[in-house]
Amino acid sequence: MNFAANNSTITLKFKTQPTITADEITATEHAKAKRLGINTYTYYDDVAMIAEGTVLGGRFADEIVILDWFRDAVQKEVFARLYKSPTKIPLTDAGQAILMAAVEKVCLEGVLKRGIRTGRLDGRQLREFTHR
Repeated sequence: MNFAANNSTITLKFKTQPTITADEITATEHAKAKRLGINTYTYYDDVAMIAEGTVLGGRFADEIVILDWFRDAVQKEVFARLYKSPTKIPLTDAGQAILMAAVEKVCLEGVLKRGIRTGRLDGRQLREFTHR
């Protein structure tokens, strides 16, 4: 993934590994690997590819990478605003707006990279949201 480029996030699922030889596995072996949360690199209609592209716990690998990028980018951007400010950022609405602008900048970057999407969650959606 190239975090310096727009529209650059990719998934691990269905990717090839040019220097790796794929394994010939049975449908039973694939089902067991999937149930255990293990990726396989095997042939599908004569095309070698990774399935499923998940990590232990069932989350997609790209989801974890993007969340790591997002957390790191927010911390760095907020720190930069605090560090580069010639004066203390006030504990007021105006001060909060400065820090929120830093977070918003990272969010927009994530949208441009196609790692996160735009939109809002309403109260009902937030109540129904569960973190895996």
